[in-house]
Amino acid sequence: MKDATANYSLNCGLASNSYEFKNSVVVFPNPTQSILYLSTATTLDKIIITDLTGKTVLQQVLPLNQVNVQNLAKGMYIIEAFSGKEKFETKFVKE
Repeated sequence: MKDATANYSLNCGLASNSYEFKNSVVVFPNPTQSILYLSTATTLDKIIITDLTGKTVLQQVLPLNQVNVQNLAKGMYIIEAFSGKEKFETKFVKE
């Protein structure tokens, strides 16, 4: 009987310095203390940040490549980025 080996990889966005969602939006650094940067090949229309209860805590139209989250309380948040009919969503941690 031959030896079988398997390689597994688990990528958790909160454990790295950046998180790539659907190969379209990269959010970094994660965790962050003040500025959260978004890198994307598409044009973003709007950004909405909600807390884990679903309450909108920040909404931004321009500029869309960075968000100042310095005034948010420490914790985990959900960021939604909209581009046309597409919606990109991920979590980030504010330190």
